[in-house]
Amino acid sequence: MRVVALFDVDGTLLTCRGAGRQALEDALADLTGRTGLLEGRTLAGGTDRKLARWGLEAAGHPVDEAAIAAVLERLPGALVTALEAVDARAHAGTFALTAAMREAGHVVGLGTGNVREGAHIKLRRVGFDPDDFAFGGFGDDDEDRNRLIGAGIGRGLALCDGPARVVVIGDSDRDVAAAKANGVACVAVRTSQSTDAQLAGADLIVDDLTDPRAWAFLGVGRH
Repeated sequence: MRVVALFDVDGTLLTCRGAGRQALEDALADLTGRTGLLEGRTLAGGTDRKLARWGLEAAGHPVDEAAIAAVLERLPGALVTALEAVDARAHAGTFALTAAMREAGHVVGLGTGNVREGAHIKLRRVGFDPDDFAFGGFGDDDEDRNRLIGAGIGRGLALCDGPARVVVIGDSDRDVAAAKANGVACVAVRTSQSTDAQLAGADLIVDDLTDPRAWAFLGVGRH
């Protein structure tokens, strides 16, 4: 059976070493004139739209669709600049695993709170080709992670001409929760600050995506 895989970006496929947070802060500061608006907030598993909302609220700025759109319009440029200052890297096993899945005929996509353009900027920065991810659920789709993952699942299944097994691959409790909310499987990786207790709802927990158990769960074998 084919696998439809939705890979989270930050903390799962790659690390931007804080550039994502910095870009959001810079985009918010450019609009509101205020800095440090996301201080104390946990970004893991969040969505760009929700984080923009939180920042606007913290600034005392009017929060409406136009204001959120204004932050998100500023985000890609801020992200390019922020990434230039850090050593962003892909996590171990991610290039090989995603390539092996495509070669095996599985459907490989993204499930991320990043807006689509932001996700693609991060992927390119560490050497991925965004076109290798055939579909996705993105922060553009919804502020709520469960719903954006649902949108991605629908797109992935639409690419299949028969039965398929859907798996979300992520590094945070919110990835696990989104998988479960949509009734699909989850592989959790210990590549962020999430504890095993937070990841406990996952079907499989691994240190990273070099683990043969993750490959087997996703329908490929390591060579």
